Amino acid sequence: MAAPFRFAVQGGPLDDAAALGEFARHVEALGYEELYSFDHMGEVDPFAPLIVAALARDSLRVGRLVLNKESHQPGLLARTAATVDRLANGRLILGLGTGYAQDEHDAIGLVLRPPGTRVTRLEESVVVLRGLLDTGNMAFTGEHHHVDLADLG
Repeated sequence: MAAPFRFAVQGGPLDDAAALGEFARHVEALGYEELYSFDHMGEVDPFAPLIVAALARDSLRVGRLVLNKESHQPGLLARTAATVDRLANGRLILGLGTGYAQDEHDAIGLVLRPPGTRVTRLEESVVVLRGLLDTGNMAFTGEHHHVDLADLG
């Protein structure tokens, strides 16, 4: 059986808490089930507005479309995602991507790696994120990432 379609909106007044709360109410009233922020340098943090939107509604799911994993260390990303998910009562959607915008990478001094390397790094990050979000701790050593949080959590 196929999963039902869900419809989402990306954007809104992400830098104004009162306006974002109203926007979240409006989005949900129109029948949308999800509200997404975005992850671009020079814009607001992709996570903070999600908390505001989630607190304004009881069932609206929130997430980013799509997070540039290259600019987020997986252990720290897991901590942030877990915190936002708790504050949103389990309604966070964690969308991940490899990153692609050369100008954004240049702006923060981050090397835009070749596509294959970015995909491998994303794969390792997913392993780390899944482990940390499922259990709260883990140890992992890969080609690109090392996390030793086995005794934490």
